[in-house]
Amino acid sequence: MIEYIKSYPIESLPVFLTLFPLITLTYRMSYKDLALRYFYVMLIIKLFLDFWMLYLASKGINNLIYYNAWIGISFLCLSAMLFHVIKNKLVRGIIITGYIIFCLTYVYDIHQAGFGKSLQIAPTVQCFFIIFYILSFFYELLDTLRVRNLAGYPLFWVCSGALIYYSCCLFITPIYYLFDVVEPNMNLYLLVMLPYIFESAFMLIVGIGALAGE
Repeated sequence: MIEYIKSYPIESLPVFLTLFPLITLTYRMSYKDLALRYFYVMLIIKLFLDFWMLYLASKGINNLIYYNAWIGISFLCLSAMLFHVIKNKLVRGIIITGYIIFCLTYVYDIHQAGFGKSLQIAPTVQCFFIIFYILSFFYELLDTLRVRNLAGYPLFWVCSGALIYYSCCLFITPIYYLFDVVEPNMNLYLLVMLPYIFESAFMLIVGIGALAGE
């Protein structure tokens, strides 16, 4: 596995960076906040799944079944976290509806491609809804001014990091599949690396934000 990490440092980096926000959130005891508890549990699951997928990749074993499972788990945790903090009834209704739509597209993807292959529609649907939920949450924060010190509010940093990461994925996913169909022999290395880079940024933002928390 060490040789694999040396050969694929960018892909491996987010696995280890997940430890950073886990440690800082634990140090700040942020898990006592119910909304952050959903994210905290998500990070713990992510850490175990990431290391297991890294191990399988180092052995040349298909790990997409676990990545596909992670898409569903992460969407559930983030949706639950944002449902808890958003007070607007319309947006809360959209979150419930969004999860139903996501589940339908998730099942459709698995039926079409199989659980051991890359999902095509569900990841894009996930990104779209998560971005909408976060922007709705930010609007609510600014509109109500219920949090005076955003820099000291850990959930602000979680949502900021997630917004950056999922915005990247929303842009990358359809383009990647478009080129995969139109130009299957094109070198898409940079395009493939971008989600790993932004995932690393996501973990760093959350970790630093937790340290800056009140």
